[in-house]
Amino acid sequence: MKKYVILALALLMLFILISCNNTSDDIEECKIIDGEVIITYSDGRTENAGRLSEENRGAEGLDFYLLQDLTYAVRFNGDNGVKNIVIPDTYNGRPVTEIMKSAFSNNKTIETIVIGKNVKAIKKYAFEGCENLKSITIPKGVEQCGEWVFSLCPNLAVINCEAESLPTDWDKDWLGGCEAEVHFGNNGN
Repeated sequence: MKKYVILALALLMLFILISCNNTSDDIEECKIIDGEVIITYSDGRTENAGRLSEENRGAEGLDFYLLQDLTYAVRFNGDNGVKNIVIPDTYNGRPVTEIMKSAFSNNKTIETIVIGKNVKAIKKYAFEGCENLKSITIPKGVEQCGEWVFSLCPNLAVINCEAESLPTDWDKDWLGGCEAEVHFGNNGN
């Protein structure tokens, strides 16, 4: 495993050297931010060329992944007995804006989840098969909720949504057959 990490880092560094020494007017700047290689182009676009280290682990068994817009996506890194999850508003000083596809799928221990206020997207199957999940609060800013997010969650009784009504960009099958009561305009308190 260590050989593959070293090889991947070597290839990444080669890409960085080629990209940053390119005489094309297209690349304006290459820099490292929080271990991420960020390339800025002359037209204002930015690109994340990857991490220089494997350190993307946060508290409570959460892994964070830098997205192209320089915000973070989150997923659970294993079933380590954690019962209560708080997805933070930020990680490394940047907003956490996405819960990844199948991020918590088939977790058998999580009972409650509080989602940070900066999350805008919950990808499909995010909480599928979380058998012991009992409650979750979805912040008002969640604009996208994929299909079958809560399928196979038999103990999920209540989903509190801070939005006043179902947002238009939520998939029609976002509940995935889940029979929980959905309370719009409610923050769970």
